[in-house]
Amino acid sequence: MERKIGYLGPEGTFSWKAAQAVIETEKRSIIPFFSFWEGMQFLVERKADEILLPIENSSGGGIEEVISLLRRMPEDLRIEKEIKLSIEQYLLVLNGSKISDIEKVFSMGKIFGQCRKFLNERKIICQAVESTIKAAELVVKENNKRTAVIGAEWLSEFFPELEVVAKINDNSSNTTRFILIGRENTERTGNDKTSIILSVYNKVGALVEVLEVLRNFGINMTMIVSIPTGKQLGDYDFLIDIEGHILDKNIKEALTAIKEKTTSLKILGSYSVL
Repeated sequence: MERKIGYLGPEGTFSWKAAQAVIETEKRSIIPFFSFWEGMQFLVERKADEILLPIENSSGGGIEEVISLLRRMPEDLRIEKEIKLSIEQYLLVLNGSKISDIEKVFSMGKIFGQCRKFLNERKIICQAVESTIKAAELVVKENNKRTAVIGAEWLSEFFPELEVVAKINDNSSNTTRFILIGRENTERTGNDKTSIILSVYNKVGALVEVLEVLRNFGINMTMIVSIPTGKQLGDYDFLIDIEGHILDKNIKEALTAIKEKTTSLKILGSYSVL
């Protein structure tokens, strides 16, 4: 039976594009889900064999809702792969409109932060919706030449009523990092990461002690994000990504040492980086 990968839909989103990149090299089909929570349920209930989630953007930082889901992820699930997608944001207008006509734009909320210079210079009103596809649908339905969409260039293929007039993201190297979550243990490739979530003791320097372990074992940390536990104000867990695989001797020994310095340690997976 063909394996299924779930992605944040609908068709035409950046998550859809990242899923397309995965199935180019592996024979699998893709199915949409419409919230991060629903995606995790797809996996738990085995409606999908794997799901693809965006976890970090080079301009906007970590995606909090996804990171919170990882903290509650069932023990039989793990990160299997990382996929990076170059993100270019375009202004799409109704056919015949000009940039100077635009007073209001629709897109996903996080995207506005990636185009702040363009939006601020023109004092354009921003309205957030759940997806760039939804934004395009709204602009086409309203048929108001003073409104536009911020999203991927390929949106014009889904909506012939729209045309691309400018690339507007602030950072030319804007990239989103996606993780593929499933149930497979991955082999070491030599280009791997390991993700962990940990809780530290409530004492001065507790987190520093953990970071010192990584330094002492010569391990490079590529990401650290604090996650509110919800227990009380100022109480956090930490998501940490490190270079290397759990099968590497120094990673295995470092994690053993870290476990002794934390109140809990959850290994989310060791996985290859594409």
